[in-house]
Amino acid sequence: MEGAGYVGQGERYDGAGKESAMSPERRQFALTGISLLVGGLLGLSCHQGNDRIRLTDSDDGRTIVVRVGDEFDIALEVPVGPAYYGTPAVSSQSVRFLGEFDELPGPPANPGGGKTQRYEFEAVVAGQAGITIQRALPVPDPPTFRMTVRVY
Repeated sequence: MEGAGYVGQGERYDGAGKESAMSPERRQFALTGISLLVGGLLGLSCHQGNDRIRLTDSDDGRTIVVRVGDEFDIALEVPVGPAYYGTPAVSSQSVRFLGEFDELPGPPANPGGGKTQRYEFEAVVAGQAGITIQRALPVPDPPTFRMTVRVY
């Protein structure tokens, strides 16, 4: 079959009758590199470590890419007063909400100041999830934190 690429027993051909130098492992490595490059150009953040990811108010509107099993936090600053953030809404089962915790600042860091609400999540299944956390304020249309998580 001239001109058609095929894989025989232990042989790799490039379709022109020549042996190909690209092994399946090298091809997968190249595709992973290209995916990471394209993701970076599109403004996506790809996490590839075992460290817990910590996102903050400044990550509002961002998309991150994580692996199944990765855990991440969203830490949102709450000013002094009656404001607080509500329970997160997660759009799919790709991401699981684990819990919410308050981090209170110490006296030297922020005397009389607000607190940080920290939300913990885990990537559980490949797919995509939107996370929305509405801020509860005694005003119409309070601000909302939004982000997208792509799980692979």
